[in-house]
Amino acid sequence: MRWMIALLFAVFVTSPCLCQNPGGEAADRPGMLATKQGPLAIDAPKGWSRVPGMGMAFFVPNGADFDTAPAWIYISSVPIGPKLDYRDVNSYIEHDVSVFKDKYPAAMVQRESPVMLPQAKLRAQIYTFQSGDKNNAYEQVVYVGEKGRVLMFNLSAKTAGVFQQSLPVFRGFVTSYRGGADTAPVTRKP
Repeated sequence: MRWMIALLFAVFVTSPCLCQNPGGEAADRPGMLATKQGPLAIDAPKGWSRVPGMGMAFFVPNGADFDTAPAWIYISSVPIGPKLDYRDVNSYIEHDVSVFKDKYPAAMVQRESPVMLPQAKLRAQIYTFQSGDKNNAYEQVVYVGEKGRVLMFNLSAKTAGVFQQSLPVFRGFVTSYRGGADTAPVTRKP
């Protein structure tokens, strides 16, 4: 089984068209996204380009770059388990919220309604953060609990208008998630 995963990963890494066409725009078909931690079955965000940046994968609106983007989407993860710093997705979320509130004392954090990831048969928790900071004043994080890790899809924006404008693309991106190469969900759809 591992050799099959390795073979699939090699095919996707060497493919010139992972989730983007040569012009940098998202492809219209489902894709595999090669990340620093292995492939993810997810469609690239429509109208956004992948650029070097933080996390496992980093996207900005077409025509922008890391330094000039008014908003960005990125994927990150943290390991979880009984002998690790974070036992499960909930203990990591508690930590994430606590760190954010410590860094930004006047910050607002709101738990949103969970989102269903229909293709992965998962329910993910969503939090919206407002820091008041000029560089990432608005952020929404979707926390996906998987076996051995919490996968986080992040939308950050400098203004409320850009944040609201970017939410539909972000939600489409998140709900296109179909799973990772070597992970299993820990929370299934009821």
